[in-house]
Amino acid sequence: MVYDMSGKPLHHLILLGPGTGEFWATLSAPDPEHALFAVGATDKRSFFSFIIPASSFKSIVETRDRAGSFKRFLSPTPGVLYLEDRSGRIWDTTTATEVDPAVVEQWRKAQRTLIEQRQKDGILDKMKEDWARVLAEASGQGLSPQSTGVPTLRALTLPDGSLDVEGFLTLLETQMASRGISPQYVNERAWCMGWFCAGMGYASVVRGNRYNGDIANDSLYNPNDPQDCSTQNKCDIANGLLEGDPFGNEQTIAEYRYLPDGTWGAWDFGPSGLMRLDYVGCGPMSIVRLFNWYAFHRERFGSGPNVHFVTVNGRPPSSERELAQIMFDPVLLGTRDGINYYQPRIARYTDTWHFMGQGMTRDTNMIPGANTWISYHASPEGKNWEMRGSHKAFVNLAYAGSVLTVVGIPISLIDFSQHTWRVRDIVRGKIGRDNEPVIALYATGRALGLEGHYAMSQAYIVHEGWFSASVLLWTTKGAGDIPQGRYVNVTDMGSFYSGAYGMYRR
Repeated sequence: MVYDMSGKPLHHLILLGPGTGEFWATLSAPDPEHALFAVGATDKRSFFSFIIPASSFKSIVETRDRAGSFKRFLSPTPGVLYLEDRSGRIWDTTTATEVDPAVVEQWRKAQRTLIEQRQKDGILDKMKEDWARVLAEASGQGLSPQSTGVPTLRALTLPDGSLDVEGFLTLLETQMASRGISPQYVNERAWCMGWFCAGMGYASVVRGNRYNGDIANDSLYNPNDPQDCSTQNKCDIANGLLEGDPFGNEQTIAEYRYLPDGTWGAWDFGPSGLMRLDYVGCGPMSIVRLFNWYAFHRERFGSGPNVHFVTVNGRPPSSERELAQIMFDPVLLGTRDGINYYQPRIARYTDTWHFMGQGMTRDTNMIPGANTWISYHASPEGKNWEMRGSHKAFVNLAYAGSVLTVVGIPISLIDFSQHTWRVRDIVRGKIGRDNEPVIALYATGRALGLEGHYAMSQAYIVHEGWFSASVLLWTTKGAGDIPQGRYVNVTDMGSFYSGAYGMYRR
């Protein structure tokens, strides 16, 4: 069981894969096909929260070893897993480091604020209704045609009340094998798992040749871990993801562009004015990563000729590094204490601020920033393209004097539901149909527990429920992605940020 920051049950952490045994023993010596699935333990959360592949198990085990004991898992937001030891200290399983108590307290306040707002919005009540429908179907009441022949929940419950895991896995494997539906796109796999699925499941990945074999064939692709390299076919996909994203999350500006004088900086989100900032910010960096993919990798992945959103004197950049150097062109912000402060041009277009020593880009500034760049710097063909997306910040950050406060942002039932379906359309359309990546927006466990993160993503898993869609996007193991090499839910109402962005021809 995984708990929220106040100690209430949040979701189950289920270990699946061939030959699984005792939890910690399996995590210490995993099979590439193993994965940890975080699924609903209450009727107030999305069906999927996140998936942790076997490649990330090592850091969880290291966290327990450093902590010296294990009491329980906590999760402040989808995709972030903490470990609480028996002394009450909290550890981040991604980095195997202790979390600052101030960050833990900030998480508690922010999570409480968000849940209280979602209760007022009626979203939690609606999710409870949807879970009631799932349980009714699982109990054999009101079975839909797709569930015929699927064992009831009672049939999979042992006398002591626990789940018949062996029978449950057999059910999953049977349903995965039969699928029962054709994928909408050639690059997509689709399946239904009866009442357990409570809808349809889809998965896809950007790959070198989308017509080369059935993506539903597990020997070609592991949907739980797109970077599984246990076979040559899977390695081709895994290597393609990394080769198509050479920058990763490397945001240190000096790596790409040096200043004539002064220092890199940005306007502070608080009351401090100009501040030194040696990072471009994950928002601008994700745009650089996406523009790079279209310029140097699109043709190789078979989705069409390369598109240049970046030019210099009318000439496309000759290399990936030159593309970044152009987008990091320094713009003078102003002078403070006799020092000139500069900001990368793409970060200026996205109006990226200094926040807790990092860059903060509002979700509403990503599309204008990218499209402003295109209008000024793209090739003639590139000017025919634009960024679109669906995005939500479910909390607002504000300073009351010098104190940072969190305010829950209201959202209607209909708007929340429609947002999740719009994200689903963006993700399935770009990755599954066009074989092109997207930008994911999600919350992380950094800063004061309130930091959102942008990252380029090239793989997804989608679960379509009655009320909303759950969309999980894969973050590669590029330099410093947070969290690394796992799926994050970009549509969970328990997250602080949610969204996806893609490039479209006008």
